[in-house]
Amino acid sequence: MSNSQSFSIRFWLSSNRYQVLAFLFCFLFGAALIANVELGGEASWFWYATLVHHGVRLYADLHTPLQPFYVLETDVWMMLTGKSVLAYETLALIHVFVLCLGMLLLLRESAWPDWRKACIFAMAFFVDIFFVAFRFDDFHVVNDIFVLYAMVVLLRLYHAETLRRQLTWVAVAGVIAGLSFTNRSTDGGTLLTATGLCVLFLSQRSKTISTVLYSLCVGATIALIVHLTGDTFHDYLANSIFHAAAAKGGTSVVMRGPYLAVLDNLHRVTHSKRSFWFLGLVAVGALARRYWKDTAGAVVSAELVAAVLAAFGLALMPIRRALWNGVFITSINATVQTLLYLLCLWVVIRLLMAKFGSERRRWDAREMLIFIPVATLVSAAVSQANGTSNSTISMALLFLLATFWLPFDGRFRWLSDSVVAVALVIAVAGMVDKANTPYWWNAYLYQPMFQGREWYRHPVYGPMYIESNALRFNQSVCRNIDPQGPQPEFLSLPYSYANYFCATPPWHNYVQTWFDTTTPETVQTLMQQLNDAPPKWILYERQIFVLSAHEVEYNGGKPIAHRALDEMIMEKLASHQWKLVDRQDYLEGEGWYLIQTHP
Repeated sequence: MSNSQSFSIRFWLSSNRYQVLAFLFCFLFGAALIANVELGGEASWFWYATLVHHGVRLYADLHTPLQPFYVLETDVWMMLTGKSVLAYETLALIHVFVLCLGMLLLLRESAWPDWRKACIFAMAFFVDIFFVAFRFDDFHVVNDIFVLYAMVVLLRLYHAETLRRQLTWVAVAGVIAGLSFTNRSTDGGTLLTATGLCVLFLSQRSKTISTVLYSLCVGATIALIVHLTGDTFHDYLANSIFHAAAAKGGTSVVMRGPYLAVLDNLHRVTHSKRSFWFLGLVAVGALARRYWKDTAGAVVSAELVAAVLAAFGLALMPIRRALWNGVFITSINATVQTLLYLLCLWVVIRLLMAKFGSERRRWDAREMLIFIPVATLVSAAVSQANGTSNSTISMALLFLLATFWLPFDGRFRWLSDSVVAVALVIAVAGMVDKANTPYWWNAYLYQPMFQGREWYRHPVYGPMYIESNALRFNQSVCRNIDPQGPQPEFLSLPYSYANYFCATPPWHNYVQTWFDTTTPETVQTLMQQLNDAPPKWILYERQIFVLSAHEVEYNGGKPIAHRALDEMIMEKLASHQWKLVDRQDYLEGEGWYLIQTHP
């Protein structure tokens, strides 16, 4: 490395030291989170990748409604590093690094001081991972990475000085959009639409050529990924596109999501006083600026002191609980999501005024980037079908955009200090909430970080840091099915973590049969196979409450296919066709049933 390069790196590190510190802190927190959430208690991606590696096709054989990118990524990584826990989770650690780097690159667009950008960085990280079921070894984080880098690339496109550079960034944007689609169709579909719209407006020249190139790169990327699966396009489209909505009640149920999301957010905003707490902080900041010191540091300090006094000094227990249990962020998120839709409308109005009115000089094409976080909202609404309360990446993106987008014409500069103060409070609240509840998905609720866990050396996967209760439970299952000698036929429903821990492949390749990610046809086929020639062992996690919730949410309260599956299992136990070997009340729900079908 030359002296000039070394000097450049030292200069960058010294001038961005607060951002570097925030980066390191968030990276280490992410590493700790990975250690405390061991495979999320499901091991689905591990099994999908393992089966694909051995020639099983995702769509022709497994009929999965999921997209292939994350399966292929996991397969490649396991081929390179092996299947030990530490090697497997190293990929998740890379996801943390790439995610943090994307946020850092996006903040390069901002002219804010280093310490302010560091505050926004920390807030964006902890808000992005706030989703209760967020994991770094899952396809959600990969999609968030694609969204961040799509925005980074679009900003590079905006600053491109030559046609060659412009087309290069357009091509990269197309590749990212195509990869995102093959990672998760709802997220990728909305992202490629929003990115395509931004390409049209951010390209300074040859807009038609840019749009065509973008479309070709999207199509070519999708075609390449599908080709790598070994499936035909017919099987891919039939299972992951045309039949995928059936798992969530059908296309009509899925498409009503964005409409219901708007109503849900309006209800949350109008019925939660917590949504307006930041107005108090803004007032405190205005008073501090007028009667104390007119500096950013003084204003932010005053607002933070006010926040601490409200939560602790004034003994307002509801505020304190809301800060620590995530309710605070959820309430703010509803306000932000509503604000995003309004900002989107405002951008459209400004665009029309710039096109046909007198606002031409004040229009900044970067305003079109607002459609990216809005796209994440629409995607989450389509996926959940009843609202977007679980989606927080849009909130993180808006705060990142605020560092260079909101003040573009100078009218919002007075808000920047309050934005920083709010960001710091949210970052602390998000960090505490995630430390207390590192993972929660329906019946799966993990204990606080570094509590109730122990190191265990697995005979196949090596050292793992696992919850003691999970270790004892899975050890008892493995002892009962007696894996000595030939591997027993073993089916674990709805997730195959027990298959993973016992190092026994899922029977008939049923990796997971979760309520809203498994089509009715797959469940019906499973029932027929269980009735005709079942495996020797079945581990069934009975979750009637969760099942009922999915029926209400996705099927208008009518029974879904899993209801018939549950009735079939219970009937065979009641009639003694199958033998109940063990039943444990591990986690929530109606218990885990270890069943021997050939007594």
